[in-house]
Amino acid sequence: YTVISNDKNFVSNYFDIRNELSRKGYEETSCKNYFRRFESGSAMHKSVQSVYQTPDGFKFEIQYHTPSSQNVKDRKVPLYKRVRDPTISKSELGEIEKKMYEMSKNIKDPKDINKIIEY
Repeated sequence: YTVISNDKNFVSNYFDIRNELSRKGYEETSCKNYFRRFESGSAMHKSVQSVYQTPDGFKFEIQYHTPSSQNVKDRKVPLYKRVRDPTISKSELGEIEKKMYEMSKNIKDPKDINKIIEY
């Protein structure tokens, strides 16, 4: 699933959704804050991705995006597909990774994004 929130409400929307799902018995089993990972150079995209588990054990993912991060994600789809091709050369892989990083670097971080702690 994908949730798209503006920069100002992104963090509060994340916590509202997490709290509502928890109230209904869903457990957030992992959370990855790729906005922070991007800052450190360990990610090529910006989003928050959480995995939830239903009371009966089914797992699903929610990706949290801003309008601009979703737009960039959509434009990166062909690049993601190419990166996953086992025949890709190291030089082409490096070029694509650089391009994906460049596409994401101007995405504005949501207000208070550091409040979303990953685990």
